[in-house]
Amino acid sequence: APDNVNARAVIVSGPPGIGKTTTCSLVARCSRHYKLMEFNASDARSKLVIDSMSNSLAGNRTLKFGSGGSSLERAVIIMDECDGMDPGGTQALIKLIKTTKNPVICICNDRQDRNIRDLATHCLDLKFKRPDNMTVAKRIKGIMEGNGKSADLASIESVVEACGQDIRQVINHVQFFGSIGSGNSRTCQKDSQVMLSPFDACSRLLSVKKDPMPLDKRLDLFYIDPDFMPLMVHENYLRPLDRRAGGLDEVSVLERAAKASELIATADVMSGNFE
Repeated sequence: APDNVNARAVIVSGPPGIGKTTTCSLVARCSRHYKLMEFNASDARSKLVIDSMSNSLAGNRTLKFGSGGSSLERAVIIMDECDGMDPGGTQALIKLIKTTKNPVICICNDRQDRNIRDLATHCLDLKFKRPDNMTVAKRIKGIMEGNGKSADLASIESVVEACGQDIRQVINHVQFFGSIGSGNSRTCQKDSQVMLSPFDACSRLLSVKKDPMPLDKRLDLFYIDPDFMPLMVHENYLRPLDRRAGGLDEVSVLERAAKASELIATADVMSGNFE
């Protein structure tokens, strides 16, 4: 069961491009008594902005006039890209959730962000996952055929795989090329490194392999999150040594551990000097 089922707000997390914002917008529009008010938290990210918003929205109702007469509407507040907020903005948003009478929907990509973890304790926690390739491919095929476009299911599935199940990216690719065949099914290939989380990148960096990873690929993994990756490496760099890669004796393992520790310390010093 989801966490915090009685929370005053909901937080929706998951990879980009899989329909989180669209889903939340559709849910918010299900009732005619609610008016959708959407904010991009990467723009409205500071405490001052959120506090100002809180003062105007905390008990907000709007009067709607129409052919069926007048009615009071309450706002549904959608805060998108909450993982782009600064700590002060996050705390202001938590305060808004505690005081507002309006439903609040928070959306983020990085559920492991420190600010998001604080926010999640006050929200119903809903996690979106990437759909499988075939599910996306069948849906895209139906959309294309409905618009009179040619569509080969195997080629579409290749595009979905290349786009990392990013539905938005797949649709953009289809719109650009007009149809999908074997000739252009891989042209939207995403950089596989970019789609990794810092945790996955650290695991790859520290994995024991017969053939060492090229330096340029190691740097690509590091720059996925240059602020967080050093901490991850420092926390986990001794774990691969437990496996005694290459049949090394204990002295050699300790020497390698000492060398790694020395290099990490040197990197910290250099980082401080560059700043």
